[in-house]
Amino acid sequence: MRRLNESRATSQDARLAVFIVGPTCSGKSEAGSHLSRKGFTWVEPSEFLKSKVPLDIPVLERLQMVERFFEDAGRDYVAKRLLSDIIDGDKQPPFVITGCRQTIEVECLQTRLATLVIAVHSEDAVRFERSSSRARPDLAMNYETFIRATAWEYSIGLAKMIFEADDIIVNKRIPIRLPSRD
Repeated sequence: MRRLNESRATSQDARLAVFIVGPTCSGKSEAGSHLSRKGFTWVEPSEFLKSKVPLDIPVLERLQMVERFFEDAGRDYVAKRLLSDIIDGDKQPPFVITGCRQTIEVECLQTRLATLVIAVHSEDAVRFERSSSRARPDLAMNYETFIRATAWEYSIGLAKMIFEADDIIVNKRIPIRLPSRD
């Protein structure tokens, strides 16, 4: 992935996309919510898959379905939808994009927008605790399954995205609560 300072655009360009990446329950949505309150248009690419793969099935079964879906539709399915949604859609920059798991999802926008990738890290036990406290059927799992799901996220490209991120935020035990100046 190209860094922001290697991009054609500059950080002062209004056509900016900030990607917040990290594993499940690391705090990406909280950061996305904060930036949306600051005027960023928030895009959550995992929404593109929710209509294709049901959430109300066990997580490891769902991940297998996602793999089969990517085999059929192509690994670039989310990237193409993201590009279409942002470039061809009615959304206005700057953008905050949360939940990408594959590098292609960032790379597809790097030729069109200035990009900044921020990884959010949180300890596995803390993320599992957050996951367990949510009343979402797609997050109902034991710790071993949670770790297996995390390994899958890393294997499809998230590990590389985190390694190459422009910055890393370490999210400790407390939820990210960024102060508002409104």
